[in-house]
Amino acid sequence: LAGGTIAAAGTLGALIPPSVILVIYAIMTESFILDLFVAAIGPAVLAIALQMATLAIVTARNPALAPPGARYSRSERLEALVAAAPTLVFLVVIIGGMYGGVFTVNEAAAVGAILSIVFALIRGRLTWARFLDCLVEAGRNTGMIYLIIFGAEMMGYFVTITGAPQAFTSF
Repeated sequence: LAGGTIAAAGTLGALIPPSVILVIYAIMTESFILDLFVAAIGPAVLAIALQMATLAIVTARNPALAPPGARYSRSERLEALVAAAPTLVFLVVIIGGMYGGVFTVNEAAAVGAILSIVFALIRGRLTWARFLDCLVEAGRNTGMIYLIIFGAEMMGYFVTITGAPQAFTSF
């Protein structure tokens, strides 16, 4: 049940903004990224609701699949909330800023990068070595995304010049 839940929820990453998949799709289709983000809210909420309903039904029918977890004290829950506060602030600033019209998607990316660096510095987890590793990894990911886009464009061009769509239509 836990593995299936995680696998099913993992697909939400493609819907819930800020989604890299939506950004790539927007670039390839020359659509506005923010429009796709707004359009993804409905399906994402629906998917979340259906997954929660499914879990509620399955665990109601067989409670042994999801035994109750340990109870935490109020102070432990407050401590966890404080630890999660930077992430919540990050989400509110980025998502709220885009949907509120405070900044564009590109500006939101820049604000997100700056906030990430600030939070890492505050927590004392950012060293020069880690910062350089992050830059290298970002460069690799960007290169891979552009290779995917380039490959898709080349394939589209190849399919067009071979006349495959017309052949399939006439078939």
